[in-house]
Amino acid sequence: MLRVGVIMGGDSLEREVSILTGNEFLRHMNRDKYLPVPIFIRRPKEILAYADEIDVALIALHGKNGEDGKVQALLEALEIPYSGSGIASSALCMDKTMSKMAMGGMGILTPPFAAVSKQDWEEGSWRSSTGSLVYPLIVKPNQGGSSMGITVVEDPGALEEGIRTAFGFDDRVLVEEFIQGTEITCSLLKGEVIPILKVSPTLRFFDYDSKYKETTGALTETVRDVPGEVMEEVQRIAQKIWKLFSLKNYARIDMMIRNKQVYVIEINTLPGMTPYSLLPKSASEGGYGFGEMLDKIIQDVWTGRATV
Repeated sequence: MLRVGVIMGGDSLEREVSILTGNEFLRHMNRDKYLPVPIFIRRPKEILAYADEIDVALIALHGKNGEDGKVQALLEALEIPYSGSGIASSALCMDKTMSKMAMGGMGILTPPFAAVSKQDWEEGSWRSSTGSLVYPLIVKPNQGGSSMGITVVEDPGALEEGIRTAFGFDDRVLVEEFIQGTEITCSLLKGEVIPILKVSPTLRFFDYDSKYKETTGALTETVRDVPGEVMEEVQRIAQKIWKLFSLKNYARIDMMIRNKQVYVIEINTLPGMTPYSLLPKSASEGGYGFGEMLDKIIQDVWTGRATV
């Protein structure tokens, strides 16, 4: 029987979400095929204690020291196949600025942006680098997820405070134009696009509470009111990103559609798998229960272990 380690916890601000994801993995894992091994950690090196106890690792970590390639590098050194994308892919997708530059180089549209470093902040050069952007803007930590540290800025007078808030979460900040349109999320399982969902947040944007709390969550539905040619473009972009970033097993790509133009907002190599998360909802729309989806992921990891 395959011993499947579920690595959860971590030391990022997304620890709570990680534990929710890990518990869902454990709850839905087929005990007739797999022996689940819960692995709660604070630091990646704690995985070493379980190296001889697992055959496969399901990474339920989110944020720094989870999605940024560090845990992936450790597992590769231990020769333990793991879920999600590889070291370089994880690191690149976690870095919002670098991933936007990579997509731009391949002709994939993302919102206009400016990157702000601590040096830019101290010298005041951020004012000129962000000066050409059209309001409203959205200010984000360059690395991190679950919409933590994000501010929507309606006018120049609020930008400084938005950047200061984001610096509380990372030492680099991304300032980009806030695209207002139809928000969609495109999930992929084993490289295949599964039903695309339209996301309608009850608040200004899809924030932490919208993602993980049932009472304040966003409304989601399969996309029905977007022209067919635009949906074809969405799928084409998703497949292009899967190949460009060498994604594996599963991923979620968030996009906005405005005036029939598709903007990629973010690539998630280890998207949340909580009861309220978007990828499981997409899988359900495609006829996959959580257990069946999880089985596909585990089998894809195991059969692809020769590439680890």
